[in-house]
Amino acid sequence: MLRRAWTEQKNTDNSRSSNDVEKVMSEAGTSFLARPFREMVLSGQCGPLLEGRVSVPREFFAELLSPMLSRIRFDVAFYRRTYVDLAQAESRGVIADLRTHYMQFGFFENRLPCFVEVDGAFYAREYPDVASAIVENRTPSAQAHFDLIGFSEGRLPRRGWKFADLMAG
Repeated sequence: MLRRAWTEQKNTDNSRSSNDVEKVMSEAGTSFLARPFREMVLSGQCGPLLEGRVSVPREFFAELLSPMLSRIRFDVAFYRRTYVDLAQAESRGVIADLRTHYMQFGFFENRLPCFVEVDGAFYAREYPDVASAIVENRTPSAQAHFDLIGFSEGRLPRRGWKFADLMAG
């Protein structure tokens, strides 16, 4: 109901007034509990609360996460070596700083920020498709698979590993 009401309101008038937002929210049986959130909706930074979720632009979300993202161990040499497309973009001047790229884009693209050692025996046992790919020479090792594909697929490099392990200090 709220999603439809908000979409109809947004489609009929791109400028949102305080009364418009309040009307849409009250029709959906929802009210703003925090004034800053209300201001964000009015300014267009995000949509209203929908089924316990809020929609925000990726850039704004990255800004909100930046204190956490800045604590992630980042190895510029590894990032450059692993992601040739970014190294090329950096050499052409398209990307000025790889760490900034990671914080604004790489994290959201599931790019690995630094080297993570893979337990090859665990990885092969846990992921038989990778073990087969290694035997058939389709991938050189469990480490290579994790670095290039496995991390972005959400595979674990070793038993008990968590992304939080990449947080510095």
